[in-house]
Amino acid sequence: MNREIDGLIDIHTILSHERKLGGAVEADFIRLNSGEMFQSPVITRIDVTGGNVYTVSFVDESGRKFIVHVNEIAVIGSPGHKRIHELNNRYGKQMLTARKLAYLKRLCEVNAGSSDPFFVKEVIVILDDIGMDAVNEVLHPELLPVIRKTLSAA
Repeated sequence: MNREIDGLIDIHTILSHERKLGGAVEADFIRLNSGEMFQSPVITRIDVTGGNVYTVSFVDESGRKFIVHVNEIAVIGSPGHKRIHELNNRYGKQMLTARKLAYLKRLCEVNAGSSDPFFVKEVIVILDDIGMDAVNEVLHPELLPVIRKTLSAA
């Protein structure tokens, strides 16, 4: 993680390759031209057409979701690529963890008994991203042996 982010295209690249890279993009703050400030926003989407960025979507700490035209953004302070379990934004962390757990559950069901290296690598990326504590708390007990077997095959 902790890839250097120099602009919106870098954020777009991270979000586009989220399955391979894992993690999420969180900034210290976003300030709009109106003066409105959002602390620890998790950026969820960057819309690009023809190489031009036109909107940024993010979720704030209270769970409100925003889609903002780039012309309305004054500053995005210290954006960073972090593992989901390292996010400061609790709502963003819960939302992304739930999404990853649902995906992991389905992935394990479809690939039960498989030791395919792509499957194993994807499970490892997800576990590294959300942390084993989240997996132990939420996943059905029948899936934990599948995950442990997958990790032992790695």
